Amino acid sequence: MGAGVGIGFAAHKFAPPFPPLHPSATASASATEPPSASASAAAVASASVAPEASASASAGAVDSSTAAVASGPPPAECFKQLFPEKTFSDEPSLDFVCTEQSPIKGASRVKEVIVKSSKRSTSAAMKEWAGLGFYELAAFTAIQARCCPEPTTFNLPKSPDNCAPLEDALSKIAKASRQGASADEGKAATKAFSDSVQCIVGNKLAKAFGGYEPPTGPEVGIFEKTLERARR
Repeated sequence: MGAGVGIGFAAHKFAPPFPPLHPSATASASATEPPSASASAAAVASASVAPEASASASAGAVDSSTAAVASGPPPAECFKQLFPEKTFSDEPSLDFVCTEQSPIKGASRVKEVIVKSSKRSTSAAMKEWAGLGFYELAAFTAIQARCCPEPTTFNLPKSPDNCAPLEDALSKIAKASRQGASADEGKAATKAFSDSVQCIVGNKLAKAFGGYEPPTGPEVGIFEKTLERARR
């Protein structure tokens, strides 16, 4: 089986501070403006600075949030948690997962990395991905949604008019793959994906979506392992 799997694998600021007024300009303004006008101007200046200070504070909050995301664990460490133990001996070369918009291409590349990491033995991850079939697309979406900082964007062929769009089903998979998502969300998302795939297969368009064989049932249980790891 190890040889068969290996062959199959080889084949997603702050506004600058206002410049200080020139002393001569300040003196001129004080000499020519009546006291009431000066007070009015000061009030206007004070009112205009307040919103800018507020905006700067908001910008700082956004920057802090972004920095917090950037300083979190690298995606590679997250990826490791979504595969069986000992799949990777070091950081997996899965940076492409966060930029690849095609689940079809992305899933294929994930399999290649798994095979290379197995060091010519049949790993548990190889066995899992060998049995996913169409659900490779869902598994790729799950690891992308769980580990990457940016929202998932899909580049897929158009689903048949009488089918629920596959990208909609994958969007549900992405939401169900977030840490803390409920088991019910996972079941609903998996069913939506299954229904969409069955419709695509029924319209004889499987080739356009990766050329997978029609699902036979066990694929769902295998995919649910990835989904369960993602929700932890």
